[in-house]
Amino acid sequence: ADAAAAHPEFKDQTAAVATPYQGVYVYGPQDARSRLLVDLGFTFPEELEDVGGEEFGGQLSGERIDLLDVGALLWFADPGPAEKIRGNRTYSRLAVSTEGRDVFLPEKGTLYEATSFISVLSIPLLVDELVPSLAAAADGDPATPTD
Repeated sequence: ADAAAAHPEFKDQTAAVATPYQGVYVYGPQDARSRLLVDLGFTFPEELEDVGGEEFGGQLSGERIDLLDVGALLWFADPGPAEKIRGNRTYSRLAVSTEGRDVFLPEKGTLYEATSFISVLSIPLLVDELVPSLAAAADGDPATPTD
Protein backbone atom coordinates (compact mmCIF):
# COMPACT_ATOMS: atom_id res chain seq x y z
CA ALA A 1 0.00 0.00 0.00
CA ASP A 2 2.87 2.38 0.79
CA ALA A 3 4.53 1.66 -2.57
CA ALA A 4 1.23 2.26 -4.41
CA ALA A 5 0.75 5.54 -2.55
CA ALA A 6 4.32 6.59 -3.39
CA HIS A 7 3.65 5.97 -7.10
CA PRO A 8 0.33 7.55 -8.03
CA GLU A 9 1.42 7.40 -11.69
CA PHE A 10 0.73 3.66 -11.62
CA LYS A 11 -2.98 4.24 -11.02
CA ASP A 12 -3.79 5.41 -14.54
CA GLN A 13 -1.76 2.73 -16.32
CA THR A 14 -2.11 -0.88 -17.31
CA ALA A 15 0.55 -3.48 -16.62
CA ALA A 16 1.16 -7.12 -17.45
CA VAL A 17 3.72 -9.88 -16.99
CA ALA A 18 4.97 -12.05 -19.85
CA THR A 19 7.69 -14.53 -20.68
CA PRO A 20 9.01 -15.91 -24.00
CA TYR A 21 7.80 -19.45 -23.26
CA GLN A 22 6.67 -21.30 -26.41
CA GLY A 23 6.23 -17.95 -28.13
CA VAL A 24 4.81 -15.42 -25.69
CA TYR A 25 3.17 -16.50 -22.46
CA VAL A 26 1.13 -13.89 -20.57
CA TYR A 27 0.25 -14.32 -16.92
CA GLY A 28 -3.48 -13.82 -16.36
CA PRO A 29 -5.19 -11.45 -13.93
CA GLN A 30 -5.56 -14.11 -11.23
CA ASP A 31 -1.85 -15.00 -11.18
CA ALA A 32 0.08 -13.71 -8.15
CA ARG A 33 2.55 -11.81 -10.36
CA SER A 34 -0.27 -9.90 -12.07
CA ARG A 35 -2.06 -9.34 -8.78
CA LEU A 36 1.13 -7.82 -7.36
CA LEU A 37 1.09 -5.22 -10.14
CA VAL A 38 -2.58 -4.49 -9.44
CA ASP A 39 -1.80 -4.15 -5.72
CA LEU A 40 0.85 -1.58 -6.69
CA GLY A 41 -1.86 0.47 -8.41
CA PHE A 42 -1.73 -0.70 -12.02
CA THR A 43 -4.78 -2.04 -13.84
CA PHE A 44 -4.67 -5.39 -15.59
CA PRO A 45 -5.30 -4.83 -19.34
CA GLU A 46 -8.89 -5.64 -20.23
CA GLU A 47 -7.77 -7.02 -23.62
CA LEU A 48 -5.71 -9.70 -21.85
CA GLU A 49 -8.24 -10.74 -19.22
CA ASP A 50 -9.31 -13.87 -21.10
CA VAL A 51 -5.84 -15.08 -22.02
CA GLY A 52 -5.58 -18.62 -20.76
CA GLY A 53 -9.24 -18.88 -19.85
CA GLU A 54 -9.52 -20.35 -16.36
CA GLU A 55 -5.77 -21.05 -16.18
CA PHE A 56 -3.30 -18.66 -14.57
CA GLY A 57 -2.13 -17.49 -17.98
CA GLY A 58 -1.85 -18.46 -21.60
CA GLN A 59 -0.14 -18.15 -24.95
CA LEU A 60 -0.41 -15.01 -27.03
CA SER A 61 -0.11 -15.54 -30.77
CA GLY A 62 2.47 -13.58 -32.73
CA GLU A 63 -0.38 -11.85 -34.54
CA ARG A 64 -1.64 -10.45 -31.21
CA ILE A 65 1.63 -9.21 -29.78
CA ASP A 66 0.10 -5.73 -30.07
CA LEU A 67 -1.91 -6.58 -26.92
CA LEU A 68 1.35 -6.17 -24.98
CA ASP A 69 1.33 -2.43 -25.65
CA VAL A 70 0.60 -1.58 -22.01
CA GLY A 71 1.72 1.07 -19.53
CA ALA A 72 4.39 -1.18 -18.02
CA LEU A 73 5.37 -4.67 -19.08
CA LEU A 74 7.43 -7.00 -16.90
CA TRP A 75 9.21 -9.71 -18.89
CA PHE A 76 10.82 -12.78 -17.39
CA ALA A 77 13.55 -13.32 -19.96
CA ASP A 78 17.25 -14.11 -19.89
CA PRO A 79 19.51 -11.89 -22.02
CA GLY A 80 19.35 -13.98 -25.23
CA PRO A 81 15.55 -14.29 -25.34
CA ALA A 82 15.24 -10.65 -24.22
CA GLU A 83 17.24 -9.51 -27.25
CA LYS A 84 15.06 -11.66 -29.50
CA ILE A 85 11.95 -9.99 -28.06
CA ARG A 86 13.44 -6.52 -28.45
CA GLY A 87 14.35 -7.40 -32.04
CA ASN A 88 10.88 -8.65 -32.94
CA ARG A 89 9.74 -6.41 -35.76
CA THR A 90 6.22 -5.93 -34.42
CA TYR A 91 7.15 -5.63 -30.75
CA SER A 92 9.95 -3.16 -31.43
CA ARG A 93 7.42 -0.75 -32.98
CA LEU A 94 5.02 -0.78 -30.04
CA ALA A 95 5.08 2.19 -27.66
CA VAL A 96 5.84 -0.17 -24.75
CA SER A 97 9.15 -0.87 -26.50
CA THR A 98 9.95 2.52 -28.07
CA GLU A 99 9.14 4.38 -24.85
CA GLY A 100 11.13 1.98 -22.67
CA ARG A 101 8.09 0.85 -20.68
CA ASP A 102 9.31 -2.75 -20.54
CA VAL A 103 11.37 -4.30 -17.76
CA PHE A 104 13.37 -7.45 -18.49
CA LEU A 105 14.09 -9.61 -15.48
CA PRO A 106 16.49 -12.57 -15.91
CA GLU A 107 14.99 -15.94 -15.06
CA LYS A 108 17.38 -16.61 -12.23
CA GLY A 109 18.44 -14.88 -9.06
CA THR A 110 16.78 -13.57 -5.94
CA LEU A 111 14.46 -11.05 -7.59
CA TYR A 112 13.12 -13.58 -10.09
CA GLU A 113 12.60 -16.12 -7.33
CA ALA A 114 10.75 -13.52 -5.27
CA THR A 115 8.34 -12.92 -8.16
CA SER A 116 7.86 -16.64 -8.71
CA PHE A 117 7.07 -17.38 -5.07
CA ILE A 118 5.40 -14.23 -3.81
CA SER A 119 4.95 -14.39 -0.06
CA VAL A 120 4.98 -12.14 2.95
CA LEU A 121 8.75 -12.70 3.02
CA SER A 122 9.38 -11.73 -0.62
CA ILE A 123 7.16 -8.64 -0.81
CA PRO A 124 9.68 -6.28 0.89
CA LEU A 125 12.35 -7.35 -1.61
CA LEU A 126 9.95 -6.81 -4.52
CA VAL A 127 8.99 -3.37 -3.26
CA ASP A 128 12.63 -2.37 -2.76
CA GLU A 129 14.04 -3.81 -5.99
CA LEU A 130 11.23 -4.19 -8.52
CA VAL A 131 9.15 -1.07 -7.89
CA PRO A 132 11.93 1.36 -8.94
CA SER A 133 12.24 -0.47 -12.28
CA LEU A 134 8.47 -0.36 -12.76
CA ALA A 135 8.46 3.36 -11.94
CA ALA A 136 11.18 3.96 -14.52
CA ALA A 137 9.20 1.99 -17.09
CA ALA A 138 5.92 3.71 -16.29
CA ASP A 139 7.40 7.16 -16.89
CA GLY A 140 7.51 6.45 -20.64
CA ASP A 141 10.96 7.99 -21.03
CA PRO A 142 13.27 5.55 -22.84
CA ALA A 143 16.29 7.35 -21.36
CA THR A 144 15.30 6.20 -17.85
CA PRO A 145 17.05 2.88 -17.22
CA THR A 146 14.73 0.08 -16.04
CA ASP A 147 17.40 -2.52 -15.29
